Parts: sequence; structure tokens; C-alpha cells
Amino acid sequence: MTLIAGFKCADGYVICADSQETVGSYRATRQKLVPIAVGKVQMAIAGSGDGDLIDAFVGRFSQKYQQSEIAELDSAVQVFKDDLLAFVKEKKVKIRKIDSTFRFLLGAYSEKDKKCRLWKTITGDPIEVTDYALVGVEDERYEYAARNFYRAGMPISQGVFLGLYLMWLAEQTSNYVKAPISVGILKDNGLYFEDPKKINSIDQKVRLFTAQFEAQFLACSDTGLQGEEFGNRLKEFGKTVVQFRRDYIEEWVGHALDIGLDKIVEPWTQIPPGTTIVVASLTPEQQKAQQEQQASLAQSLRENFAHVQEPERIVTNLEALKLSMRKTQAHGLQQGDGPTEDENREAARAHGELLQAALMGPYKVDGKVCALLSPIIDAMPLQIGFGEHQNPALQRANTEMRIALIDRVLAYLSATVAPISEVSSVEKESSEA
Repeated sequence: MTLIAGFKCADGYVICADSQETVGSYRATRQKLVPIAVGKVQMAIAGSGDGDLIDAFVGRFSQKYQQSEIAELDSAVQVFKDDLLAFVKEKKVKIRKIDSTFRFLLGAYSEKDKKCRLWKTITGDPIEVTDYALVGVEDERYEYAARNFYRAGMPISQGVFLGLYLMWLAEQTSNYVKAPISVGILKDNGLYFEDPKKINSIDQKVRLFTAQFEAQFLACSDTGLQGEEFGNRLKEFGKTVVQFRRDYIEEWVGHALDIGLDKIVEPWTQIPPGTTIVVASLTPEQQKAQQEQQASLAQSLRENFAHVQEPERIVTNLEALKLSMRKTQAHGLQQGDGPTEDENREAARAHGELLQAALMGPYKVDGKVCALLSPIIDAMPLQIGFGEHQNPALQRANTEMRIALIDRVLAYLSATVAPISEVSSVEKESSEA
């Protein structure tokens, strides 16, 4: 199973898909959103159901029509339908089981038509998507979130954020959805697949934005807060979100400058029109403002999420990540069972809390702990760019590296932070005194 989401936007379409394949208790990483050529039509196909049958069909379909003369969207989607139904008949899949075996989200761009469209399949028939479509894991929570946040005519940038939010929600609540996320963009000038590193960076921002909104939502119902205190929290919330957005834009500007502004092809706008870009060393005033913004962000996290930086909480989260990785690796080597659904969910929660703890800066732990946590956050996503999902040896090596980074923090904490039992004894003696 998987989760695939597609959204019609003002200037094109967004397609998002996770990368986890689950067969019984076994989990592997598989690229589910793939590009193929049907003659002169570019297609992006993502399927949910029987992974082996889907791969077999997509491979055969691509090989059969790659060198064809097809150039129109309608012709391309018609041959897709005909070939899929022929494949279903060949494999003797019953009509009532087509959707559980083959469900597709299919995007296409025609150079001849200069148009793009998106379809979802229902019992093998492509149905054009006019707003949004979810394919794969069926859960009313995901449907509600998509229905609640989707707006007709929203820009592609919002479609990407909404897709990543749905994937994050599914990762927290399902054993069948897991990052990294693949994102495809369809526009009337082409089909684009986003850089995994870029998507991972945006995914981290989505998680941070979500955490801030959830904390503010709880503060709204806290009648124990005085009006002025609540107002101050609201102001801090606004400043924090503005800072998150500024950091997000500045990060992409830096990336664009590294590549060269004249070499950047943006399928969707990440640098707002009218942005002034100054390439120069920061003035003392700018450095001071930047430090104040970082301090404001850290303070907001401390006020809302201080518990995640308790040494015991950090240790618990590190151990949850480590357990999930160890079990996944052992299962891949056929040396034990993989992580349970609860263990995977705990690992995903732990990853988010460790990110918050690192951004908080020295507060309940010293700065060295925060510095040691940062490499773990950077190393956690699967390195699709290096082909990790297709290279078991590389995957094992990277897993060992991540576990070593975790052990490094645990070793430092064990040497610098008193055990819980000792802390409790000191507190008890102090209370009695």
C-alpha cells in the first residue's frame, strides 16, 4: 500500500507519493512515482496495489509505447486504458478486485498540445482530476485534511505544501506510508520531478509549521492564560512563522545563487516576485537582526516545546530511532522481524521532536548536544540521489552511520547528564531539607 496525492492548481498539477512498500511485516523503499515516455507524450505514473504487478505493467507499457508516434494527450491516455485492461484480463484479475490491485494517478504533458492533465483510475478507467485525488491508503483523516485545506486555483507552491502535509499526517498515523516523498510538477510547458534534497528541506519546514500551529491552537483554549500573555504568545507565533518563511526563502535563494540564477528553471515560484537579493557580507546591523530572529525562534520553541529537550526525552527519542533502524536492517538481512507499526510511529514522532530540540539551542541541555543532534536530522532521510533505495550495501552503510551518530549523542549525554535516579535522589533530598 501507499499514499498518492494529486492536486489541480492554478498553473498546473502537483503529484506526491511516498516511497515505502509493505509486504506483510517486510518494508522496503520503492520509487512509486516514475516518469515514462509514450511517444512524444511525457507521463508521470504512480500506482497503488500489488507492487510487483504494477511494476510489471508499467515496465511493459513503457517499453511498448516509448518509440511510438503518439503525440496527443487523449491518444496517450486511451492506449494506457486499453493496455491496462488487457493486462488485467491477461493476469485474470476480477473486475471487483481491479481497484485493490491496480490504482493509478496518471499525469501527462504533450509537447504538441502544449497542455497537461491529470487522471485517476477507477476499475481501470481514467477519470480526469478536476480538484484533488487521493489514491492508496484509505483513511477519512486524509480525505478530510485534503478537503479542508484544498482551494480551487491555489498556486503550485501551496499544492506542494499540502501534499507534503498529507504525507506527514499519513506517516504519523499509518504503517504503510513513509518518507522520502517524491514530487512531480505538471505544467503547460513540461513535466518536472523535484530534487529529493529540495523536497526533504521543504518537508522539514512543513513539520515545523505544523508544530507551531498545533501549539497555538492549544493556547487558544487555555483559559488559564491572561489576555496579555495570550496576546504575547500570538505575537511570538506570528514572528516565528514569519522567521520560518524567511529562512525557507533564504535557503532557496542561496541554493539558486550556488547554481546560478541564469541556470535555474523553476517549475513553481519559490523566490517571491520583487525579492531583492543582495550578495554581500552582512553588516553588523544585519548580523544583529539575524541573531535576534534566531533567538526569537529558539525562545518560541522553548515556550511551547521545552519538554522535548529534557535529557531523558532526548535519550528516549534517540533510542526509538535506533530501535526502528536496527530492526529494519535486521529484517533486511533476514536476521529478525522488522519494526512494528507502533515502533515506526514512535520513530517518526521522535525524529520531529529531535529536530525541535536541536533548533531550540542550549536550554535544558548544553550547546554541544544541539550540535550533535543536527547531523542526525540531516542524515535521516534516505539518500535517493545516491541510489540508496536500490543499493542494499549502501543502505546498510548509511544505517550504520546514522546509528553511530545516535550513539555519539547517547555517549555524550551519559557522561555529562546525571542518571534519572540520581537526579530524583537529589531532588528528594532538597525537598526534605
